[in-house]
Parts: sequence; C-alpha cells; structure tokens
Amino acid sequence: MRRTARGLHYVSAERILRGYLKAASITRPLSFHALRHTVGVTLADRGVPLEYIQDLLRHADPRTTRIYTSVAPERLQEVLRRELRFPDRSG
Repeated sequence: MRRTARGLHYVSAERILRGYLKAASITRPLSFHALRHTVGVTLADRGVPLEYIQDLLRHADPRTTRIYTSVAPERLQEVLRRELRFPDRSG
C-alpha cells in the first residue's frame, strides 16, 4: 500500500473502499470523491461554517468548497421559512 507525503495514496484508498463495499454486499458504485461530497453537503446542511468544511476537505480555495456545499432548493426554502419569520398580518 503506497503512501504519499500527505497520507494514503488515493488508488490504495479506493481499493480499500471497494473491499469494504464488497464485504458489506453494497453493489452501488461509490468513491471517496462521492463520500467527500456527501460529507460537505451534510455538514453545510447542518449549519457548519464554510471555513470549517473547507479546512476539513483541505480546499485551498473556498470556491471549491462552495461546489461541494451547493444548497438544495427545498433546503433553502426551509431555512428561509424558519429564519425569516414575519409578523402575522391577520390582525
């Protein structure tokens, strides 16, 4: 198993992941890239600041993190309904 100066080589990591998926009888194709995306979206959805997600995913440019943390339209509507409460006008 090769390691780079930063850690485990991505090819080795993918091989390990495939082994775990096979052992768990998971046939859906998954990759570490997909898992990174899921982590970014999940953390953003839970309100974790973009800077923390950027550090975790080791992105040099915050614009890269914004790609991972794109907001689903229905989630945006939910947040707006919760956070922008207007007074009742029915009087």
